[in-house]
Parts: sequence; C-alpha cells; structure tokens
Amino acid sequence: MEAEPRTGKTAQELDPVELPLDDEAIQLAVAASNQFETLMIKGNDLAELRDRASKALENACRIAGVLAVIEGGMATRSISRKHLERGLTIVQWYLLESLRIRGAALVPQALLDAESLLKWLQERGMTLFRTTPILTNGPSQLRNKTRLKAAIEELVNNGYVDANESGTLVDGVKTRLSWRVIHDVV
Repeated sequence: MEAEPRTGKTAQELDPVELPLDDEAIQLAVAASNQFETLMIKGNDLAELRDRASKALENACRIAGVLAVIEGGMATRSISRKHLERGLTIVQWYLLESLRIRGAALVPQALLDAESLLKWLQERGMTLFRTTPILTNGPSQLRNKTRLKAAIEELVNNGYVDANESGTLVDGVKTRLSWRVIHDVV
C-alpha cells in the first residue's frame, strides 16, 4: 500500500505493470468462462444475474491479482492457478449471495395483485364482489382477466375471500361466480 504507483509521462497517467495469468491459470479461466456462459443460459442458475455473471471471470481475475501481489509482493509478475481459484471462490460466493438475496426479495405478482385487490375492496366497503366491476373500474393492473383471476385465487387460498353459491345477488345481479370478503386486514 505504501508503494508509489508507476506513472507514465505525467503524474496523473498511470503505467501499471502487466499481471497476466500463467498457463495453468489460463486453462482454468477458459473452463470457468465456459461454465459461467452455460449457467447464464435462460432457465439456468445465473440467468437472472447475467449483468453480474457476465463479469464474474473478469472480477475473479482482478481479485486473484490482488491476492497474488499481497502474497508475492510487488515483484509478482503473473497470476497463478491457485490465486485464480481463490478469486473464483470469492466471486462464486458473491453470486450465490446475490441469488439468495434476490430470491428473498421476490414477491409473486399474484400476491401483489391480491393485496391491491383487497385494499381496493376495503376502500369501497365491498364485502361481496364479482369480476365485471373490477375489470372495468378496478385497479388498472387488475383489468386483465388472467391477473384478476390469479389475485382472487390467492385471496381464496389464504382465507381472505370465499366463493359464494351460484345465484348469489351482487350489485343487483344474480351471479354465477362471485366472492365475499371473510377476513379484512387493516
């Protein structure tokens, strides 16, 4: 940390020493690159983290370079396989943590829509409802039959609403399919 950086023609122009991968590290880098590419294919583990995974090898090499210099001093002139392995281990941990945090933060769309629907019903004091008024005047995202159906299903499955018997009168209309709010959350 105390070493002066190499500079070019001026003090503001850095001229760092090259720190290439040695032959064994190059072989590992090629294998790691292929593995990362495979894991980024749609449906595979890192598909959702393409932005980070596409730079994983590059970051692992940077980390390996730092580790090599810390261990070998300023005279270090290449990155060994063992340093790249350590760099890859750190990057893999980072990617796994990103997946873990991302997974914990994801909330299914049907659940978000269900919360929105329940709030909309509560704001209007509606304890009985059918789909037609929601599809025409409800929250904009729920004016889609598929999303509305999924939201209602989510509310039914979690005990917030229950289906009425066929023929129940809702909004002055005898309905084939309607629901009643059985549990409010304030």
